[in-house]
Amino acid sequence: MPVDQSDLSKHPETNPLACLAGMSEKSLAEYQHVQVGNTCALHCICTAFHILTGKIISPVDLAEELDALPFLRRLPYRWWKDGPVAPIQQVSLIRYLARELTAPLSARLTHPTAIELITQIRQPGIVTLVTIGWLKGSSPVISLGEGTISYADNAHTSWHTLIAAAYDPDHKDSTGNLKPWGFINSWVNQGNKLFWMSDPDFIKSWSFYTPFGGIRPAVIITTTI
Repeated sequence: MPVDQSDLSKHPETNPLACLAGMSEKSLAEYQHVQVGNTCALHCICTAFHILTGKIISPVDLAEELDALPFLRRLPYRWWKDGPVAPIQQVSLIRYLARELTAPLSARLTHPTAIELITQIRQPGIVTLVTIGWLKGSSPVISLGEGTISYADNAHTSWHTLIAAAYDPDHKDSTGNLKPWGFINSWVNQGNKLFWMSDPDFIKSWSFYTPFGGIRPAVIITTTI
C-alpha cells in the first residue's frame, strides 16, 4: 500500500482515465436506480449481473425473495428483513444467483490497495463492489457529477455499498475540488452523471472497518468464460 494513499497523483498508475468496461460516464450512470429500503448492496449485485451478463434482476424482487426466507436460510445472504448485506454475504449471494441463473460469474472478497482498485476498474470482465462506512457526524462528501452537495447521511453511523466505476485524476467539482473516484450509486434514477468522491474521503471511508468485510472490502465479480 502506498505510504500516503490520500495523494494518488504521485503514482503514475492512476493515469490515464479508468472506466468500467470502457464505457462513458453517461452509459455507466444509466445503470443507477434509487434503492428502496436497505438495498444498496442488492442494487450493486443486480447491476453487476446486468453489466457482465445482460441478465436483468430486480433488486426489489430480490429483496422480497430474501426477506421471505426463514432466518437460517436467509442468514448467508442477509442479516434480517430489510437488513444489510455484508461483503461476505454479497459473495454468497452472487454465487447463489450465478448458480440459479446459470450465469458464468464468480465472486470473492478481497482487500486491494487504491492503486490495485484502479487496475481492477480497467480490466474487462470485472465489476468491483466496495463498501464504505463512517461515524455519525463525519460522513464523506459523495456528490453527483460536478455538484458539491453531499448525498451521504451525516445523521447516523452508516455503511454503504457502491460499484467502483471510474477513476479520473482530472475530475473536479464545480468549485475546483478534485474528486477522481466515480461510482454507480443507488441514490438517483439513471441520469448522465456518476457519484464522485475525493481521494481523502474515499480512502478514509473505505478504510472504516466493515463487519464481516474488514478494511477496504472489495467484492470482485468476474466472468468465468
